[in-house]
Amino acid sequence: MAKCVSCGTENPQNAKFCLSCGSPLEKKCTKCGEFTIMSAKFCPFCGSQFDMIEDVSVIRYKNKLTFYKYLFIYSDYGKDQYIVAFRNNYYQILSPVTAKPVNNDKYEEIDSPSIDGYYRYLPAKKNGKWGVVDPISGAVQIDFIYNKIDSSGWTFRLYDGRYWGSIDASTREVTIPFEYDEITWHSDVKKNGLWGHYYNKKLVIPCEYIDLGVGLSPIRPSQHKNRKWGLMYSDGTVIIPFQYEEMIYSEPFGHSLYYFRNGDKWGLYVSESKKTYPCIYTIDEVHKIKWW
Repeated sequence: MAKCVSCGTENPQNAKFCLSCGSPLEKKCTKCGEFTIMSAKFCPFCGSQFDMIEDVSVIRYKNKLTFYKYLFIYSDYGKDQYIVAFRNNYYQILSPVTAKPVNNDKYEEIDSPSIDGYYRYLPAKKNGKWGVVDPISGAVQIDFIYNKIDSSGWTFRLYDGRYWGSIDASTREVTIPFEYDEITWHSDVKKNGLWGHYYNKKLVIPCEYIDLGVGLSPIRPSQHKNRKWGLMYSDGTVIIPFQYEEMIYSEPFGHSLYYFRNGDKWGLYVSESKKTYPCIYTIDEVHKIKWW
């Protein structure tokens, strides 16, 4: 009897594939080309040692897919979602059930997949252009018409040769129109040298800012095109008006402090207490304020 390494089922001695799960029961020796049982440590025909470090998920498909040079198997919760296979300088997407291509397309490049939603959407390049594929169904989610691509979850930032925009691959909906010079991963957009910000498919902060801060916090110390600094939330709500010459961020003991200056006078905003100290202090005085 031949035991399946994938599911443990005992199979007839002459079986080549498992009766229960369809996994191969033989593996091919890379030295002499002969086949033997999957559990063999050495080839019985030439004595070569098999690589026992090889991943079981690769072994599951290897005898069926020996004509591919590389296999990349994407799984979630122990269940294989799809296979990316490489040969003759192109990639194909294969079904883990049939080990056959999910569509007729051949790709020049495959980018890192979105890990949200079980690796659901896969950036790929075909005929020199980027698009996005559903690797499970084989459907094209975003057409292959873009020069550059980058991803944040299911949303892809795309460059059409003139402008950047973004598309939600799950709905095929344009979430940021194609009219910007740059788009960051947190949906800051740049147009005519100035920055703005999109939230929930709306331009909540217009492109009027030289600097919008780092974008890692809902509070942004920003510089308006009038060269003045102020403070606002990511939805555009102004906390400190844009009328100051300088703004400095400080984070003592995990607290967020924003110091702002006009001339030689300083003020302070404490994000945790939402308290503002007016711009009337010297630099030494403002650092002595007991904000805690």
